[in-house]
Amino acid sequence: MKNVYNVLSKINQEDFSSKLWNKKFPKLFIGKKYLNHKDKEVKLLTGCILCEFFRITVPNHPFEVEEIKKIFKLFVTQLKGLEDIENPLFSTYFRLLEKIASIRIFVLLSDTETYGSSLIEESFSTFFEIIK
Repeated sequence: MKNVYNVLSKINQEDFSSKLWNKKFPKLFIGKKYLNHKDKEVKLLTGCILCEFFRITVPNHPFEVEEIKKIFKLFVTQLKGLEDIENPLFSTYFRLLEKIASIRIFVLLSDTETYGSSLIEESFSTFFEIIK
């Protein structure tokens, strides 16, 4: 998973060709195998990989509405890892936050008719908990 993340993080959006892109590949990471994995690092890397897919493919990401909801729930739960700065994975949690912020991925959630307001509320609640 680290190798997949490292490769994706080096792909420039300008170099990306949707003609060569297999849309099934990103969807592999939104299955239960990864989203519900017991290992914290696997779930975190899944979030990082999905974030990279968004970065590379924006504004034409390959995800459906229900898939986006699952991905954002994963992002929110993974960002809770920022609460413990002593956690060995803290730098990866922080990188996920930086990437999410840099590509402004949460702007998608502003379409509350499509995604509902619960994800926005959960996101803000998580951020306020971390700040405490």
